[in-house]
Amino acid sequence: MHDLLHSEASEADIIAIQEPYIDFLGRTRALRHLHVIYPPHHRDQWEEVTTRSIILVNSRLLTDSWTALNVDHPDVTAIQLIGDYGTLRLFNIY
Repeated sequence: MHDLLHSEASEADIIAIQEPYIDFLGRTRALRHLHVIYPPHHRDQWEEVTTRSIILVNSRLLTDSWTALNVDHPDVTAIQLIGDYGTLRLFNIY
């Protein structure tokens, strides 16, 4: 994941990652300009349930143009983007 984040992919607007590294505090590693989207119950259950899906959203995307979707499953993360193109829902399913 380190190589990915420090490559040209770090310029991407959205990155979907499966089987992310999760540290002893229940967090993954991400560069400062990336918002990390975890499954909804990750913060409460990361020690009992393995998180296998995250989405990284570049901070250059305005926060009022996207929102995390609440999909009640530890293997699914999702976001919804709204713009001139309409509404786009992006799912990362392990």
